[in-house]
Amino acid sequence: MGKKLLHTTGCDEEERIIHISEAERGGIYTCPLCRERIVTRNEGKSQRPHFAHFKKSDQCSGESVLRYYFYQQAISLLQQKIEQKHPFFIEWSCPYCNRKYTKDLLQQVASLSTELTIEGHHPDIALLDTKGKPLFAIKLLI
Repeated sequence: MGKKLLHTTGCDEEERIIHISEAERGGIYTCPLCRERIVTRNEGKSQRPHFAHFKKSDQCSGESVLRYYFYQQAISLLQQKIEQKHPFFIEWSCPYCNRKYTKDLLQQVASLSTELTIEGHHPDIALLDTKGKPLFAIKLLI
């Protein structure tokens, strides 16, 4: 069994992201996901240093915080590429013809949405054309 994914980042009082290696014992930190109070744990002990919720939380885990950061970075990258009209190439293999294909994912994209519902589904990111019609729906599976 692998090691448990622990909280390694938190937000300081100025809302800056702080890695556990930069955290001060007794400092005031919050969870970047739920904004609840977190504290430093296990400095110098056998378990890796990490942040833990001051009050136990079933909503946040090291994995959910990592997913949140990845989600924010993906939105930021795609938004920047859309605004600058830069391509974002994707490549995939067709399981039927065994050929590889490449496409600029943002070729006709004018904007993105993180709150769109498409036929009852809630993608993490929807890429929209100039009329607001969804062209691509992205679900992050991490």
